[in-house]
Amino acid sequence: MASVVNSKSSDDDTLFALSAQAMVDFLKNDRFQQRLVKQLNSNIDIPFINESTEASIIQAICTTVVSALEESLSEDDKAVVRTVQ
Repeated sequence: MASVVNSKSSDDDTLFALSAQAMVDFLKNDRFQQRLVKQLNSNIDIPFINESTEASIIQAICTTVVSALEESLSEDDKAVVRTVQ
């Protein structure tokens, strides 16, 4: 029974690692980031700041969030992704 539980846990860990990496890769995609920044910029209005500056701020926030997500992947997660690729 323990091997079944360990196998399921291993499968869950692998699925988590692959899903997390896929999400990071998607969020890093230039086309997605451009669309996200554009949509956020159209929904956010910071008084006294022009649209271009708002877009730069939003882009910096998006880049920071993606970097934080990428860094939050453990070395074990990254090893799993490398093994599967």
